[in-house]
Amino acid sequence: MLDRAWRTGSEGVGCSQSRAGLVRRVWLRCIRAAVLFFLFMLGTNSVSAAPLDVVVVTSGDTESYTAIARRIEQEVASKGLGRVRSISIGNVASLAAAGPRTVIIAVGLKATQAVLESSSDAPLISTLIPEAGFHAATTRAGKPSASAVYLDQPLARQLDLVRATQPGSMRVGVLLGPQSAALLPALQIEARRRGLQLNVAKISSESELFPALDGVLKDADVLLSVPDQLVFNPQTIPSVLFNAYRHRVPVIGFSQAYVRAGALAAVFSTPEQLADDVVDILARCVDNPRVLPPPQHPGRFSVVTNDQVARSLDLALDREETIAQRLRSREGKP
Repeated sequence: MLDRAWRTGSEGVGCSQSRAGLVRRVWLRCIRAAVLFFLFMLGTNSVSAAPLDVVVVTSGDTESYTAIARRIEQEVASKGLGRVRSISIGNVASLAAAGPRTVIIAVGLKATQAVLESSSDAPLISTLIPEAGFHAATTRAGKPSASAVYLDQPLARQLDLVRATQPGSMRVGVLLGPQSAALLPALQIEARRRGLQLNVAKISSESELFPALDGVLKDADVLLSVPDQLVFNPQTIPSVLFNAYRHRVPVIGFSQAYVRAGALAAVFSTPEQLADDVVDILARCVDNPRVLPPPQHPGRFSVVTNDQVARSLDLALDREETIAQRLRSREGKP
């Protein structure tokens, strides 16, 4: 009996030792697999995190161009995305030797055209350029795959600004020229979504501008400015603002300068905000810089108002940041 107990105990110890050995072997295999997986991921991340070669081409040396180039360089460095170098339009021929990790940032219309006309096949992100100008340049060059952060704001955001600054206004006057005429269907859709009534006039020559403007202003609570070189340029804007003020119709502009000149308000993006949107694109495509997202309107923006104009038209406006936050909330932005 004692012998049987001894054998049973010995077998139990043997089984325990066997189970312990099995657990140890499984544990070692798990550790080995985890180490291999870590090394694999480290190698993968090393490849995907290879630095980008970001080349910034500016259309000139004005403050807007240099501010964007400076901000891109700072943000790319701070995020560890790669290195940035700037070249002039006259040196775009050097881009023909661009490597597989090169991304070109063209700042302004002239820089965009110069890059598109070069022999470089490196991916291109354009900024500080109107949507109409970008599409015309890429269509002419036959390179529709380029991306962009446009200068102009989306129509939905501009109409939201109408609602935010003048909630009681229902009739929105709009003048469209050759560059902006194609926006009419989208404008109608966005106005309908907001319960706004559009009063639209199309012109094809400068001689038609002021007769059409008078007709629009007679049946409008507010005039929405849609960028178009024929309609709104340094020569026509003062007269447009004067006629609108004579009809006591506030004008929603599209730039800070326009508001300083006499428009009631505008939503716009600063050079730094445009640069930050461009860097966001770089961060998203760092694994494969040859695959860029479609062109887009700026995600970051600010609002500017003219309190003097508001007082003269007996309008009460909220603070600029309050209005901007209202627009961001409507778009689901923080």
